[in-house]
Amino acid sequence: MRTILLARVSTYEQETIQQITKLKEYINSKPELTLAKEDIFDFDESAHKDLSQRKKFNEVLEEISITFLISLL
Repeated sequence: MRTILLARVSTYEQETIQQITKLKEYINSKPELTLAKEDIFDFDESAHKDLSQRKKFNEVLEEISITFLISLL
């Protein structure tokens, strides 16, 4: 099964590398899951903003939607 990895931090001082490492370890422990490099998304953006102000989050959701729709073709 194709997997999408999404790591987010809320400040520029934080890093997503620890989240990504742990999530990759989990995915790799499950033989039924696959993860492609292009399916890893990480960004820093506060979750306390109004959804319309969360530019990067919305871009990631759009990319995931497009990828999913293409996979259906």
